[in-house]
Amino acid sequence: MLSVVRVHLPSDIPIVGCEITPYVLLRRPDGSISNDDVPETAPADGQFMRYRWFKSPTISGSILCIAYKAIGKSLSAVYIQWNKLTIQCLGCVKSKIPVAKSYHCSAKCFSDAWQHHKVQLNHFEDFFAPELDKHGYQALYKKRTTEVYSGNPLAIDGCATFFRRDKFSHVKKYEVEFNKAAQSLTDAIIPAAQKRMALSRLIKDNIALIAVLEAKFGNHGAENPGKRQLLCVANTHINVHQDLKDVKLWEVHTLLKGLEKIAVSADIPMLVCGDFNSIPGSTPHGLLAVGKVDQMHPDLAIDPLGILRPLSKLNHQLPLVSAYSAFARMAGVGYDFDHQRRRMDPSTNEPLFTNCTRDFTGTVDYIFYTADSLTVESLLELLDEESLRKDTALPSPEWPSDHIALLAEFRCKPRIRR
Repeated sequence: MLSVVRVHLPSDIPIVGCEITPYVLLRRPDGSISNDDVPETAPADGQFMRYRWFKSPTISGSILCIAYKAIGKSLSAVYIQWNKLTIQCLGCVKSKIPVAKSYHCSAKCFSDAWQHHKVQLNHFEDFFAPELDKHGYQALYKKRTTEVYSGNPLAIDGCATFFRRDKFSHVKKYEVEFNKAAQSLTDAIIPAAQKRMALSRLIKDNIALIAVLEAKFGNHGAENPGKRQLLCVANTHINVHQDLKDVKLWEVHTLLKGLEKIAVSADIPMLVCGDFNSIPGSTPHGLLAVGKVDQMHPDLAIDPLGILRPLSKLNHQLPLVSAYSAFARMAGVGYDFDHQRRRMDPSTNEPLFTNCTRDFTGTVDYIFYTADSLTVESLLELLDEESLRKDTALPSPEWPSDHIALLAEFRCKPRIRR
């Protein structure tokens, strides 16, 4: 029989009058995997399956949110049930979710409706890794820890790094679990009576993935004939809670201190990327971009555990520069440059935003690089808020994430030893 392996909605926000087709992987009766609908005209083992997800104002003048599957030999029964709905989600109805909880459809609502079909939500394993493998990319992945998370284990996110197999080889992988660092920190500085409270504040299941790669190509330079060209790529997702500014800064500082050890041991160019959940001007951004923290910064007033003391320790020696801030130093004139500059904040030299939702618009994602060993060759064009707001916010039918993509091309330059 037909069964569902995985389902992914391209948007959490149904748009009135706009149908959104979910990405669904099916397992057919012969065991093969496909993301194609099984039409009524060509059933598999007597069954067919189609998907739709949209809002429609056409039924009794109400807004109808629909997320449904159609399985069987006739769609007539489905249409009859659909037409009797007001603004309930059909997926919720079929899953017997109480009426009071079934009026707001979302990706989670849709996914929950498929649980009895063994939905696989691991996007990395089921989609990104195999799809990019077809194009010659090798994948490294680190899943978030689960000491706090209590939801569907298949829905846990993480950090992934992909690299071209013909360009790089994998040398070493480091997995940073901030939960473990929190345990070590509390063991070292927190009195036993306060450890439980301290761990509750520090343990947020955030992680970082660090990959050391070796280039298989390029000119390593006449000054270092035969020397290996290594590259270190760090990828992270920092704590999101705005009332835990001390934890954000501690996580970033912990990551940077780990990277410093790698830099000293290998003298290696570095890229530090991720969703830092920190706007320009915040202490985590300042630590990354300037190498130290303003000791008078108001964020530092929030430190109930004393994990940031002494403040003099909040520094690092990596010559990190934000890739998009390099745009401000690029020489150029004309429409393209002026158009792009209007999407940058002149006070911070960062994009005006990388995250655009109904409740927040600002920059929280960055690509940092070591400026003594790498130079920016090109940057992906930024989006403007006006074009994104036509669909209210992100994600939308056109842009499937609430974050915009950042992309930079780099070139290695002759090393100046630190």
